Amino acid sequence: PPPPPTGVGCTVTRGFIKNQLDLITNNVGPKITVTINGVTLTKEEIFAALDAPTRGDSRIQLKAQLITALANISLGATTNPAVDAAITNAQLYLLAGSTATQSQISAAISTLTSFNEGTAGNGASDHCDSAEEAILKDKA
Repeated sequence: PPPPPTGVGCTVTRGFIKNQLDLITNNVGPKITVTINGVTLTKEEIFAALDAPTRGDSRIQLKAQLITALANISLGATTNPAVDAAITNAQLYLLAGSTATQSQISAAISTLTSFNEGTAGNGASDHCDSAEEAILKDKA
């Protein structure tokens, strides 16, 4: 992936990305770009995926956590090898015809959720504190 733009180097959750989507997808300050399997998502597609109810469909949850992780990276967060592998796997699992098992999907969701919540460790970014979130909002 291309190098991330200058950001604050911390992670935010799915809810933050969804609630601040207008701010962080404009053309001022940090701008997120989310590309899944070669397709760059529009702001509307990102919002729809983050707003979709995830109960009962692990692939919807996987897509939401993947989008959040890719947005965090786009905003300057750093990953670790486990997160990188989960991102690669998640993209494969979301392809039509994927034979991923529920266990594989759940493992990717767990790793991506930990990353987005800032608890992945091993060199991955921590979660943004309120001051860092304010910086993201101000830069947007």
